[in-house]
Amino acid sequence: MTTRHPRPDDERVLKQIERLGAVASGVSSLEYLLRPQDRIFGGLNHWPSQRRRVVSSDSSPTLGTRILDHIGAESMEQLLHAARLASVTVLVLPVRSSRCRLVANLVLSATGAALAPKHFYGSEGSDHVTIVVHALCGIGRASPRYRADVLDTIAVQGALSYGVSGLGKLAGDKWRGGTALAELSEARTYSTEEVARTLRKHPRLSRLITWAAIVAEVAAPVALLAPPKFAQVGVWAMRAFHLVNAVTMGLNRFFWAFAAFHPAMLRASRHAEYTRRSRRRRRGPA
Repeated sequence: MTTRHPRPDDERVLKQIERLGAVASGVSSLEYLLRPQDRIFGGLNHWPSQRRRVVSSDSSPTLGTRILDHIGAESMEQLLHAARLASVTVLVLPVRSSRCRLVANLVLSATGAALAPKHFYGSEGSDHVTIVVHALCGIGRASPRYRADVLDTIAVQGALSYGVSGLGKLAGDKWRGGTALAELSEARTYSTEEVARTLRKHPRLSRLITWAAIVAEVAAPVALLAPPKFAQVGVWAMRAFHLVNAVTMGLNRFFWAFAAFHPAMLRASRHAEYTRRSRRRRRGPA
């Protein structure tokens, strides 16, 4: 998707994405480390219990199984999270070395993928977002000549993440009926009794919030082509949506992870506007 016109400061945009993704990754690691009760028997991330979901009990051990068991050990998990927090520090601080930032991105992406089987319960879409974002940022660091293409890819990935999520909700009866949010808030992972009670008590409010979320997500891809001012308004609306989720449902990582898409999406909007103006100038006065 490389174009001929001059790019804005892609390094600045890339650092914004890295920092937002790093905050999400850091929050994720801290949440896991500060909840040891989730890693004992009966907890969401107890590996011997999770192992039955990943590995068949009657199958013979394989190299992949041994690797998962090694990662699932408590000491190894803490080591991986320590590496993640060190990488987060590199990306959040104004470290100028592109090589250091490359390594930090790859560590966050690789460890996120490695820990995913053990963190199956309690993980969120934000964890998948950070794995993808850091992998792409790593590619952008490794190959500066393709950095613009990487940022375009992140923008499209963000638009698709929102759009597909919105269409998926639109296809669900409970989402269209406005009851899905109340049921989600009652789930063990997102248990927030006060929010669930309020939504059950005020079904119209529940439907309003649900449809606002659906419309915002389905319309998100338009931000890539919209004039920058409109794209900025749309991005702030999405941030407000994630902030409400963080406060009401404890989805603290969602705000930072999905916000990592926004600099690339706004950059795409600026490029679309630049292209439109260039075409108008070439055509000349009507």
